[in-house]
Amino acid sequence: MRAAFLILALLLLLTGCVYEAGTSEEAAEEIEKPVVTRCPKGMVNDPYPGSCGRYIDLNNNGICDNSE
Repeated sequence: MRAAFLILALLLLLTGCVYEAGTSEEAAEEIEKPVVTRCPKGMVNDPYPGSCGRYIDLNNNGICDNSE
């Protein structure tokens, strides 16, 4: 019984050690993806008062909704 427990514990330990959550290449691809917004100036997360006359903040977070 004790040997079976040790084998099971060893298997759980080994399977946990070989699992890869992801590679650095996958993370780099996520970073390089362009951000698409509806902002006519191409701004991303444009804070109040905004860079153009089309500032809209319907969710009241201080960032133009068109640039989110």
